[in-house]
Parts: sequence; structure tokens; C-alpha cells
Amino acid sequence: MGMNIAATPGAQADDASQSLNPSVNGARPTNNGLRINGVEATNMLNAGGGLGNHVGIPLEALEEVKVQTALASAALGRNGGGNVELITRSGTDRFTGSGGYYFQHETFNANEFFLNRAGIAKPKFRRNDTTITAGGPAMPGRTRRTSFFGAVQRQGFLSGYASNANAATGLPTGLTDVRTADTIAAAANEWLRTGVQDDPRFAQNFMN
Repeated sequence: MGMNIAATPGAQADDASQSLNPSVNGARPTNNGLRINGVEATNMLNAGGGLGNHVGIPLEALEEVKVQTALASAALGRNGGGNVELITRSGTDRFTGSGGYYFQHETFNANEFFLNRAGIAKPKFRRNDTTITAGGPAMPGRTRRTSFFGAVQRQGFLSGYASNANAATGLPTGLTDVRTADTIAAAANEWLRTGVQDDPRFAQNFMN
């Protein structure tokens, strides 16, 4: 939950475009609810959504994921959007464990189209996830009614892509809500005239 795909995890606040905060049934992301093992865990203080940046559970520690979008019961009916319920794994009467390693590297990726056209090398994009789990009886050899399970995940992320970017948009000077052929032509001519004063190539680039 709260996965940020644009920058190093935890380095910036999540938002609707970068985090797992979907809009369900047309409701705002803040209308989503989350329960973990039956305990309410919705983030009520996150303006980006009720699922964002407050809990991290390794995938190997999950036993069941349930998403309910309609006909919610009384236990889940507070939120009008999606209701997500996570059930974690539990130990058994036998010792078990697992380990996994997942990685990404820019060597295995194609360069982005515009970077490639400009002759710019691929930015760094490296991710390393290591997960270890272990579980079993808490008191081997005795009545095995008490068990344990634990999971640890370590994540390393390095990206050369910009986490934030600003784009400037130019609008014709004098363009108002009156959009007739005459007003649009007058605004376009004025825009071209002032642009030519700043840069003689403006009109040529505009026409191309």
C-alpha cells in the first residue's frame, strides 16, 4: 500500500497518479477503506487516499486479499468506494520458510523514445527487493497450538528519472471566452507578432 512508482519510496508524498489509491464507483480515493486481519487500518489523515503511505506488508506475508466494491456488509459499509481487506499468513505445526530476490536494472530496459532520439543515455533504474519468511510451532515437541510467522522485506531503489517535472503552456494573449472566428484570428495574430519579436523563428516553427 502506498506504493510510489516515480521516486525512491518514502522520498516524497504520494498522489493519485503515483500511488495505489484508485477511484472506485466514482468516489474519491479518500472514500476507500482498509482492514488488516479484521482491524480497521484506513488512513484518515492522507489527502491522497485512504490506502496511501501508512502500512507496508511484504507480499510473501499475505494469505488473502479481498476487494469489495458493492453490497458492503455493516462492517465495511462506512466507505462508499472500495473496501480492501488483507489477511496475513499464520504459522503451522511444521517449520517452513521461503526466500526471494527480485531486481530491475536499466541494462535490461529499452531507452525511452525521446531520450533515444536526443542521444541521451538511459537513466539509472535499479530496484532490489529481498524477502525472507519463516514460520512454525512456537513450542516444538509439545502441544502445537501456538505457532508463529514472520516476514522481512528490504527494498532498494535508485532512479535517474525526474520525480517531479514542470511544464509551461503558452496561451495566446487576449483570448477570452468569446470564441468567434474574428476573436481567435486576432488573438493568434497578436501571439505570432509578439513571438516574432522575441524569436524570429517563432512564426516558422508555429506554422510547421
